Amino acid sequence: MSWLWHSTETHVASNVRWCETAKQTWTSLEESYSQKRNVACVYKLYELLFTTKQNGKHVNEYLATKKALCEELLQYHPVTIDLVERGVPCCSHPR
Repeated sequence: MSWLWHSTETHVASNVRWCETAKQTWTSLEESYSQKRNVACVYKLYELLFTTKQNGKHVNEYLATKKALCEELLQYHPVTIDLVERGVPCCSHPR
C-alpha cells in the first residue's frame, strides 16, 4: 500500500494514511474525488449560468462571468469523443 501513498500528492496521501487496506484507500479516494456526487454542483452552475444577468455590467465583464461558469461546468462534464453518443452519424453505426 505504500506505493499508493507515495504515488499521490502529499495532501492527498495525508487524507488516506489511516486506511488499513488498499481497498479502504481506493474507496476513500473515490468518495473524495469522484464526480458521482457532483450533481448538486452541476445543478447550481446551470442555474447560475441561466439566471446570471448583465445588470449594468460592462459586456466584457458579463461575458467573462458566463465563460467562467461554462469552464467550471466543463470540469464536471468530461469531454467525450463518442460520436454516437453525441448523435453524430458515422460509417460504422447503422442509421
